[in-house]
Amino acid sequence: LAVIRALGRSGLSVLAAGPDKRSLGFYSRYARATCLYPDPLSNEQEFVSTVRDTVERHKIPFVFPVAEETAITLDKYRSDFDGLTTLALPPSDALAIALDKNKTMPIARSLGITTPQSILPKTIEEALAFADRIGFPIVMKPRVSYGRIGTDFGFKVDYARDNKDFARRCREFESLGEFPLLQEYCPGVKVNHGILCADGELRGIYQYEGEREFPATGGITSLHLSTPVDPLLREWTKTLVRKLGWDGVAMIEYKVDKLTNRPVLMEINGRFWSPQSAANKLGLNFPHALYCYLRDGQCPSMDESYPIGKRNRFLMGDISSLGSIWLGMCPGYLNPVPGRWQALWHFLRDFRPGVQYDVLDMHDLDPSLRYLLSIPVEALRKLRKILRERRTRNQAGPAGSAEQHRLADKSAR
Repeated sequence: LAVIRALGRSGLSVLAAGPDKRSLGFYSRYARATCLYPDPLSNEQEFVSTVRDTVERHKIPFVFPVAEETAITLDKYRSDFDGLTTLALPPSDALAIALDKNKTMPIARSLGITTPQSILPKTIEEALAFADRIGFPIVMKPRVSYGRIGTDFGFKVDYARDNKDFARRCREFESLGEFPLLQEYCPGVKVNHGILCADGELRGIYQYEGEREFPATGGITSLHLSTPVDPLLREWTKTLVRKLGWDGVAMIEYKVDKLTNRPVLMEINGRFWSPQSAANKLGLNFPHALYCYLRDGQCPSMDESYPIGKRNRFLMGDISSLGSIWLGMCPGYLNPVPGRWQALWHFLRDFRPGVQYDVLDMHDLDPSLRYLLSIPVEALRKLRKILRERRTRNQAGPAGSAEQHRLADKSAR
């Protein structure tokens, strides 16, 4: 939706595409036409055919994949679009590295960039030895968030709090025949760089710092602040994208421990970042700059003098973050979270003038109103799911199966 608005307000004709007829972008005043496509991972041939037919029918010169799953499949079938349209994708080898954390981290370390201690173990013994060496909690992540590399573990990030918990999880992974990537836990705040690059050179950067997330102990940013670009992190970002030869947009995530001021690289997302609308509203129109680069072959440098300290809110995520605290879903062994009443005050306090919202826009009312109306329905659905899976955990008890506990743990996160 943010990309559609940014391009439409620049005077371009935009066709909105999505996997769900309720996709908010379909209702934007800036969407001149729409395309409903099938799941790009499970129905990739049909997805590619749908996109190709739409491009041919509407004579579309540029295709902007804004989700990882669409980027993955379109990258695989790049040659199907040769001579037909331009795909706004980075080079295939660079995208493959960004998608696979087990490839990203060694390259970053070779460039002098600090990363979490990591291992992709092959045996329980390797996994337990790693835990003994770095201590708990242990972070567990799939090598890739989407795609066709490795096992689907059923989570994007998970934690083991102690030896007993970790040993149980390792036995599950062993039965699957594969282990996730294991990392040390890095406390701190999330500091992200939204960037635009041209052939490995940094042309635009927006830095924002997460203040609240969902889950509250770490996850999707639900409220962030625009911040000045940190000189060290800028240098790390420049070095990394130059090494990869990155072309186009990306989001690079860091964690910064405010007590020690130690930054670490967490991951690269080879797509537009989630709070793209915040940058748009601050005068950084990354989608239009990318369009100009694809059209002209020359990438404009973007002004970094954006307003500092501007608060931007993902309202549904912020409601979920508050709910996770009030329902006691935040493990006490991760980043500390405020108490219930303090969290409620922080939540209510941000209904104040000057706070920006990811989706809400007075100049594009239809998707804004649909989004507001969907919030109570979505909140009730999530609450029912949490309560249902909590019953599963209680019925499992201490002697319940590992799978029952895994489902209940996933619900709590």
